[in-house]
Amino acid sequence: MIIALIVAAIAALGIGVGIAAPPPPPPPAPPPAVVAPASAPIGTAGAYALAPDYGQPANGAGTAPALTPAFSPVQVPPVQVEGGTVLAHPYLASWVHDLVQVPPGTALEARGAVRVRAGDVVVNPNGHCLFGEAAPAAAESPLTPVRVSVPGFELVVEPTLYR
Repeated sequence: MIIALIVAAIAALGIGVGIAAPPPPPPPAPPPAVVAPASAPIGTAGAYALAPDYGQPANGAGTAPALTPAFSPVQVPPVQVEGGTVLAHPYLASWVHDLVQVPPGTALEARGAVRVRAGDVVVNPNGHCLFGEAAPAAAESPLTPVRVSVPGFELVVEPTLYR
């Protein structure tokens, strides 16, 4: 999933796929905490703390057709551009999901987000994968989140195990 988020960020920047980021207008009013305006310092806590888009359905359900070819392991539906922020919701192709084996009655859910700052443009891909099928009353066990924050790049992955 981390690779999917990074590939989506690269695709949203227009590197090698023909999607160009627009010239940055003045920073917009702050949207929900999932997306920080281009003027927000990377790595700041509080209102702009990086978090996954909790409203994103798992595995690309309900998204527009992908811009990437079917053989691509990462599917990227059309991106949203708000001011200097490019928001993407990439997902793994179904054939990639088929490669991930989870024991019967178990599921692994991973939600994640990346925020990359390139000049005045912020790229914010979000991902939500659900592997396996747990019983409806399965116990939820949140696992330790993964967080990376360095100048110009932030990543968060929040895994949860269901049994």
